[in-house]
Amino acid sequence: MNQRYSILFEIKMKSLLAIIFIISTLFFGSCKPETCEEIVPQIEFVSLQVFGDTAKLTFSFKDCDGDFGLRRSDTLPPYEYNVFIEYFDFNNGEFKKVGPLNPPYYYRIPFLESSSNSDILEGEIDIDIIPYYLPGFGDTMRYEVYIQDSLLHQSNVLTTPSLIAPQ
Repeated sequence: MNQRYSILFEIKMKSLLAIIFIISTLFFGSCKPETCEEIVPQIEFVSLQVFGDTAKLTFSFKDCDGDFGLRRSDTLPPYEYNVFIEYFDFNNGEFKKVGPLNPPYYYRIPFLESSSNSDILEGEIDIDIIPYYLPGFGDTMRYEVYIQDSLLHQSNVLTTPSLIAPQ
């Protein structure tokens, strides 16, 4: 009788050890840091919504070397801004850049730190563009957006869908 319990106990222990090994392998194997070689940040359009005279632009970003954002001390050119939005007006059958605007649609995103064991920073950024349209120009506009990291690497440029100004 004791031998039977001993064999069952041994089988259960081997099964338990096998399960622990499999779980450990899956857990620790999945904790390898994500890598990517691209040092230039990348952005991608997510959405553009209008609320009154404000447009909320949302885009995703990925910075592989983790150097996106401005510190409080970064105030002199070329470190005043790190998100750049250019306004384009539809006129005579084509979009033309309007500007220079005063003030420009330039923004500051504070320095971001990764909360993982990887240098890669990624997420979404929401920007409120106020006012989203400029009176005195055409009734249709769009934006072109890019970001710069701390080493002044400029991202790709994304173009938003067109918007119609209120009448």
